[in-house]
Amino acid sequence: MDSSSLVRFVGFGLSLLMLFFSFKSYKRKRLIDDMPTSKAHGTFIGLVELSGKVECANPVTSFLTESLCVYYSWSISEHWSRITTETYTDSQGRTKTRTKTESGWKTVASGESMCPFDLRDETGAIQIRPEKAKIEGERVMSLQCRPSDPLYYGKGPASSVANSD
Repeated sequence: MDSSSLVRFVGFGLSLLMLFFSFKSYKRKRLIDDMPTSKAHGTFIGLVELSGKVECANPVTSFLTESLCVYYSWSISEHWSRITTETYTDSQGRTKTRTKTESGWKTVASGESMCPFDLRDETGAIQIRPEKAKIEGERVMSLQCRPSDPLYYGKGPASSVANSD
């Protein structure tokens, strides 16, 4: 099997795999979109959508904003950049050197916390235990700061990332 046939075969296989996952994702999207919102009093065990007001006797305190809530997640990332030198051989067999600038983000700390809570609507209340739930919370804080900012080392890691800027 020559290399062009191998490339076509691998490309066809990847296309089939992507098609399979796209149908699977579409099926899940339809399930979520078509799910009616239930009332607290008539909720069945299993996959349901509820809407109401959160009530919690012992809320958690969020790490970065220090506000009371039933769920939070946080992540601290640092931007880094560095200059690298690489040696390579060009098409005519000559050895050459070039300088490149590389950059990216590195997550240096993250976490989340949640607690059980009651969800109340006009028909009553139901206890929610979110341990295995996929939660898409509202973004409350997004901040960029420098090492001179008190929040940088106050809530972030003890030391910075190499080549951070």
